[in-house]
Amino acid sequence: MKTTQVAQYALRLTYSQQANREKMMTRSALLLATIGLGLSTFSVRQMILNQSRRV
Repeated sequence: MKTTQVAQYALRLTYSQQANREKMMTRSALLLATIGLGLSTFSVRQMILNQSRRV
């Protein structure tokens, strides 16, 4: 069975899009993790500052 040029092009697009999605998901996951870590650190610092002001 011989695939047509259109079918080959469609397959190529499908596989390249999956690879791009994985890269994009990895970048998004790293970005969200960095933002979460930054917010968590900020919250802990705020709690420490508020406790030291009360004492």
